[in-house]
Amino acid sequence: MYEAEYLQQKAKINYPSIFEMNMNLVVARKGSNDQVLRRQTWALLLAKNICITPVGIQLQWGKPIQYLMLALGGASGSWEAIQDRIDVMAASKKASRR
Repeated sequence: MYEAEYLQQKAKINYPSIFEMNMNLVVARKGSNDQVLRRQTWALLLAKNICITPVGIQLQWGKPIQYLMLALGGASGSWEAIQDRIDVMAASKKASRR
């Protein structure tokens, strides 16, 4: 979850902290209004290898990715802006592994 916060900061997304929000409540409030955009965002996060796994665990954990999806959808107005921010996250993640 700390990695999700780090990537959020690198992409300059102004959104509440992952530790301060209930994502299930946010998703329930949004309903199906932007469901297509959320699906596209989720797919792009996975395609760009922004899969966050807790230290010592090999399985992907959905909560940080769901948080990034909501933050991107909430802070970015267009699909192009979301793509640009995901590219920044992917570059930051790649640079941190070196």
